[in-house]
Amino acid sequence: MKKQMRALLGTMALCVGFAGCKSAAQIDIHEYSPVAIVSVYGNSTLPWYTPEENRVSNEQETGGLLSKYVNQALGANNPEMQTVQTRIDMAAESLRGILEQNGIEVISHEELSKTTPYTAKQIKWLSYLDTDLGADGFRIMDYSNSKRNRTICQQTGAKSTIFAEFKFEKEKKNVGLVGHEVAARVTMLVYVADSNGKKILKKKYSGVSAQTTPYKNGNWDKQTVVDMFPDLIESVIHQFVFDYTTGNMESSIEDGNQENVQSTSLAIPENFTSKTEQADGASTETGYEAE
Repeated sequence: MKKQMRALLGTMALCVGFAGCKSAAQIDIHEYSPVAIVSVYGNSTLPWYTPEENRVSNEQETGGLLSKYVNQALGANNPEMQTVQTRIDMAAESLRGILEQNGIEVISHEELSKTTPYTAKQIKWLSYLDTDLGADGFRIMDYSNSKRNRTICQQTGAKSTIFAEFKFEKEKKNVGLVGHEVAARVTMLVYVADSNGKKILKKKYSGVSAQTTPYKNGNWDKQTVVDMFPDLIESVIHQFVFDYTTGNMESSIEDGNQENVQSTSLAIPENFTSKTEQADGASTETGYEAE
């Protein structure tokens, strides 16, 4: 009897840990296919990674198209600067390809480009000041605009919209007492809305490359760092698609102004972390990074 009671209490505690077990509905991917990948974009530089607790509140990355061209001019022999657009385009292609490989129908970009949000005029000069760059053919769009998400679904026949924001960084790691190495880091924020424009989920995935290159006297092999990104980008996307296609994700539940996003991560690769945004703006992190 005591063993049964302990088992019951353990089950109850587990349920509480997942916000009541039934507080979030499991996502059925078949209800949200085909999908429209609306916006894929990323940062226009390759900065050093700074842990959130060490970041200055008013710290702001500079970039945009103007910075892109300046960086390319000043860094003609720097592969980190020359491959900014390539990384973002690669991320967009990988997202589409991996979704399709897993049986998810993706609306063609040609169809998407005919929709009202894509044909609408935009103020061009702002793009020169933006810190992010869109993948080839993609516009940078605010994912929380439910009316626009609904319009895109209505005009393309999509049952959901996906937005992906990437952040590409290099990270300096300590080796021994005084040594350092450089690794690549990718963070992807994914936002998915249903055909009514209502948010289904919002989640972050982060990966750090297991491969590193030596850092000494302010120098490192920049091409080696650049070469780390393709596999890392695919790994981060694979983890999202794994969640998305196995029903491992849970949709967000909205109650008035309260918002809660639950997620359970399974089979996370060694170089992975996944973050789920909570109602209070805080985030929980699961998984671990390879050293």
